[in-house]
Amino acid sequence: MFKHPQKIRQFGLIVFAIMVLLILPNLEHLMG
Repeated sequence: MFKHPQKIRQFGLIVFAIMVLLILPNLEHLMG
């Protein structure tokens, strides 16, 4: 079904970046 692992990898990196951007402010709020 998936013939382009690079696209999946890029999608995963984008999702990971969004997750980090969403989680980091919350971590700073919890830590501080």
